[in-house]
Amino acid sequence: MSDAPAPRRARRASRSTALLVAAALSACGGAADPDATGDLRGPGAPRNLVLVSLDTLRPDRLGAYGHDRDTSPALDALAADGVVFEDASATSPWTLPSHASLLTGLYPNRHRLRGHADALPAGARTAAEVLGEAGFETLGVVSSPLLGPDYGLDRGFDRLRVVSPLGETIAGYRRVENRAREVTDAALELLDARGAAPFFLFVHYYDAHTDYAPDADVAARFVDTPAGVLDGRIETLLAVRRGELRPGEADVAHVLQLYDAEVRQLDDQLARLFTRLAEAGLADDTLVVVTSDHGEEFLEHGSVLHSRTYFQEVVRVPLILRGPGVARGRRAPGLVSLVDVLPTACALLGVAPPPGLPGRDLLAPADPDRVVFAEGDYLNERPNTYRMARRGPHKLIRNAYSGSERLVDLDWDPAERRDSALRAPAAADRLRAELDAYAARAAADAAAGDAPDDSESDARIEQLRQLGYVR
Repeated sequence: MSDAPAPRRARRASRSTALLVAAALSACGGAADPDATGDLRGPGAPRNLVLVSLDTLRPDRLGAYGHDRDTSPALDALAADGVVFEDASATSPWTLPSHASLLTGLYPNRHRLRGHADALPAGARTAAEVLGEAGFETLGVVSSPLLGPDYGLDRGFDRLRVVSPLGETIAGYRRVENRAREVTDAALELLDARGAAPFFLFVHYYDAHTDYAPDADVAARFVDTPAGVLDGRIETLLAVRRGELRPGEADVAHVLQLYDAEVRQLDDQLARLFTRLAEAGLADDTLVVVTSDHGEEFLEHGSVLHSRTYFQEVVRVPLILRGPGVARGRRAPGLVSLVDVLPTACALLGVAPPPGLPGRDLLAPADPDRVVFAEGDYLNERPNTYRMARRGPHKLIRNAYSGSERLVDLDWDPAERRDSALRAPAAADRLRAELDAYAARAAADAAAGDAPDDSESDARIEQLRQLGYVR
């Protein structure tokens, strides 16, 4: 891919954005801790929580994670002032199950929101419920119907706004549009109208998801390749998945540049949100957590989009914490999971988490023996076909129907193209036992009742079809 340098005017604008956000953040504390070892805790304790989910965002397209394009000055400034988790894992390769884990602290074997016919069981408590019961005002803005009332993830919010990404229909195709500005506007309105109580604000952005259709001014700064068979629409990417289109390297380069432009357009809106927090005097006592639900494939393993596979380009996500109680200017290399976000936030806010959460406090010393899980793939031959367990560099992926397994050694084979089971039989045995225990927990919960609602509606299915989740 050709990464042409941004025009001088664009580089000046991005530096101004980064300096504005960095200055606002740095006003809230001293210099970054130069010691990158030891505890990840910092002084103080937050009063409020802002949790930002950037749907479909790969960490390797951010400057804080090594990308060489100027896609993320606001996020990079936030990262420099907090802790960057370099190896964070999603709990599912698509939106609904992974967000359910983020908001409940549970793996899919317990929250059981794996498909579009499911709803959150009554026994699973959301972050909004937990914090609301502790006296927090709970506010949310989401940009996907998957996170609305149909699935139960709205539970506990005092005020929740749904900003649909579905736009106008042109020639029979309903566009999926950028709504980051509207999402940010709604979030700022909720902040301005809040009361005196501590608050929890959840903000979900959909712009890094298809369709990749950045505004013309942003595209002019990031896209210098001609459009080929891939135009950024989900319809053409689904055609690649079906084998009807065969893109070449130039096509992939083009769609990656469109993606970068979308990320930058999204980052500009995050700059508005972060700056408002600082201007309102909230950055001093607010924990900000930024993450994603999953990544995206760009033909690294022959396909595009997400939801089916457990390659690192899909299950690795960004995770950044910044605020009181969090060390500054640190990077954490250990393996962590989205299920760790809720218990970490509860620990920092002084709120008792729901009992029995599988996650850990992200700021505690890393556990090298940690095992994390993922499941809930979608649009495979059968629903929820695969399970993943990972410990260190080893990742075991099992087909729940055939029983076939494959062990990945990310140190030996970072491209994930070879089965490593014969090279590391002990690792395979350990993860096989972990997956057996994980499945047993799901079976025990199902036997105890509290089954998910399997009702469907025509309207729900049609929304999902327009977003590309249903054939």
